[in-house]
Amino acid sequence: RSMTCDIAKPQGQALMRELVAHCDVFIENFKVGDMARYGLDAASLLAINPRLVYCSVTGFGQTGPYSDRAGYDYAVQGMGGRQTRSKEADQLFDHYGAEYTFPDGTRLFAQARHISNCFDFFGDVIHGTKGCAVLGEGITKPLLYSSHLQKSENVIWKYQGAPCNHYQVEHDLLFDAIRNDKPYNETERSAKSCFTAIMGRMACESGQVLTWDEALASEVVLAPGLETMTFDSKPPVEPDASGHYPIAMPGQTKVL
Repeated sequence: RSMTCDIAKPQGQALMRELVAHCDVFIENFKVGDMARYGLDAASLLAINPRLVYCSVTGFGQTGPYSDRAGYDYAVQGMGGRQTRSKEADQLFDHYGAEYTFPDGTRLFAQARHISNCFDFFGDVIHGTKGCAVLGEGITKPLLYSSHLQKSENVIWKYQGAPCNHYQVEHDLLFDAIRNDKPYNETERSAKSCFTAIMGRMACESGQVLTWDEALASEVVLAPGLETMTFDSKPPVEPDASGHYPIAMPGQTKVL
């Protein structure tokens, strides 16, 4: 059973305190300080129910220089289009570029290209105040550098384990947890990470600046009736007489 409760209102706060008196575990993922502002922090709720297990999940922990930062991006804007994919029967852009902005002004830049015979790199380059890292889905041997110059003499850490297929490893961990009845739940992180990518696509295809909440509240349905479809159902999107599918047009395509 689930319910919706607006903890920004006194009535919602009172309801949460009433529920907490009978709960075993309380889990929240608000930014540091938010729950205290609503009178629902650990100290306040433990005073009501001393046996309560209070779990707070944040992007950067409860203390430290980044503790007040949100864990996911606030807004995104981007661009993209089809330059060489003129004959392919699909709806993909062949290049994308998105700029994500976090609440504190931190930026994340993402780009992708689906064009043959071009520079090819599949991974993430992360720059910090003292160095950088090269890692990500397509990087089998991650590296940390003491400089922003990615040279061998600046490497301060590198993966030295046995060669492995990281797609297989994540499944091995999941299967092991299932077989041995161990906790293993990456659902929220995976869902939010995937939605971050979806936001980028929405921004590139529409040409608009989108916030996390706006994208999440979008009522645009890309495959109407998906929940009732069978192998014999009519496809939700069909090509025209020339075999071409509709392509998103920045400035015209609606995503909200």
